[in-house]
Formats: sequence, structure tokens, C-alpha cells
Amino acid sequence: MKLFYFIIVTIILSLSSCASDGPIEAPRLSLNPDLLIDPSNIGEDKTIKLLVLNQLDINTTSTFAYETNLRELISELFTDGFEQQGYDIETGADAEVPAHTTYLTIILTKADNQIKKKTLKSEILAHIQLTVKAKQDGNELNQNFESRRSEEVALSADKKEVEQVVNKALAQVVKRVITNKELMTFMNKK
Repeated sequence: MKLFYFIIVTIILSLSSCASDGPIEAPRLSLNPDLLIDPSNIGEDKTIKLLVLNQLDINTTSTFAYETNLRELISELFTDGFEQQGYDIETGADAEVPAHTTYLTIILTKADNQIKKKTLKSEILAHIQLTVKAKQDGNELNQNFESRRSEEVALSADKKEVEQVVNKALAQVVKRVITNKELMTFMNKK
């Protein structure tokens, strides 16, 4: 009987010490994708007024949260990418813009990452979705873009491996937007 009480007390003490440490926070992903786009002058003498919005669902199924501010990161990626295409980019709310400016709104609607554990390996999944709304001289163009990436790794996936897969997915979807022929044609009308 004493052994039974000893075991119960030990279990209670170990549980209470775990509870007092507070919740264990999962690692957060720090993103820094490489956007590789061939420079061109397709946007020379044209201006884009860029607005990026983060409309992610807070009830995501992602394995990891993001340390990186995704709205700011995506804004930087699009600014750099469109500047490589010769466009002038305006992001300030009060900035004056010339006639025939394209007002481009990029909406981040999904940025999921998951790890699916299998026997002796793990599968890393990343899914990024963007909605693009372009307006110019009373005309509008709305498009959806997405990138799904997956990679298998031996045993258990770590944070760095997940970051690499998410970085590739993010760079891929941004490149798809910047090099989209329909969007380029729309923005280059005068």
C-alpha cells in the first residue's frame, strides 16, 4: 500500500513540476527565400503602387509558426522582383504616382507547412497561396497563384529543412506572379 501511495505522489509531483514550467513553445521558422529572376526592362517607365496584405487563417494546420513577418517579407520580394523587371515601385500611402500607374494588391491567403512522419523518413509539405488584384485606368485583373512543395528527408525533419522547403515554395509563387504573361500584358498597357 505504501508503494502505491509513493507512486501516486511521485506522479503528481512530476506532473505539477511540468505544469509550472509553462507551455513549451514550438520553434518558429525564419524565412529568407532566394528569388531568382532574370533582369529585364519590360517595366521601364512604368510605376506600380504596391500593397501587400496578410489574410492568413489563424486556425492553420501548420507544424511551425513563422518568426518572420510574412507581409513585410513578401512586400520586399515583390519590390525587388519588379524592380529587376524595370518597374518603379511605390509603397507609401501618401506617395504621388503618375498616370497609368498599376495599383497592385497582393493578398497572402495561405502559408502552411507540415511534417508527415513515416517509417524511417519524414515528408515536409509547404503550401503558399496569393491572390493578386491589379487595377489600371479603370480596368481590373484578379488572379490566384499557389505553390505546393514537398520533400522527403531521412528520419525526422528539422526546422532548417522545413525552412528550406517553405523558402522554395514562397520564391516559386512570387516568381510565378512576376513572370505571369497575362499580368505583365495588363500592367504594360498604356
